[in-house]
Amino acid sequence: MTTILAFIFHLTSAWAGQTPQGTTFFEKSPLLLGFTTTFDGVRQGGAKYYLTIEIPQEAIEPLAKVSLTQTSGGENINFNLPETFAFLGTRDNRGMPVEVKASLDNSEQQWQMIVLTFPESIPAGNTLTIGLKPFRNPSLGGFYSFRVKTFPQGENPLPLDLGVRRLYFVIPDGNHD
Repeated sequence: MTTILAFIFHLTSAWAGQTPQGTTFFEKSPLLLGFTTTFDGVRQGGAKYYLTIEIPQEAIEPLAKVSLTQTSGGENINFNLPETFAFLGTRDNRGMPVEVKASLDNSEQQWQMIVLTFPESIPAGNTLTIGLKPFRNPSLGGFYSFRVKTFPQGENPLPLDLGVRRLYFVIPDGNHD
């Protein structure tokens, strides 16, 4: 019995983070720590939206890609994708900058998806913050929801849905739009 258990353990550890078919996955889920904005007024320019993800050491596989899909709101928020940036750490405790490439995937019927790719995958055991710059905040106030998915490094990654986070945009007092 001990030999069988040792053999199973050997197979499991040899495939940690990857199935025999080559699908890579996170051993432990990355955590969505927050999604915030610097300015929450409608039509306000100069805002930055910060998405923070922790990749625990136990995740094993590095993070290669993140998708951010708007799932609700009064309108699609348009982002200045070439201005997207990323760094290790949090919004209040910035570390080293990280190269990120942002692209728009309009394959969704109603909502847009932003795909954030890291040319050098982010190793497990790090906290990553991504900064997105909208051209301006939306014109319509209210909640805007975004679904976040992470993808491990590999040719056939299994995406992991981290859930939905919301931003709330307000109409300034005295404005009756």
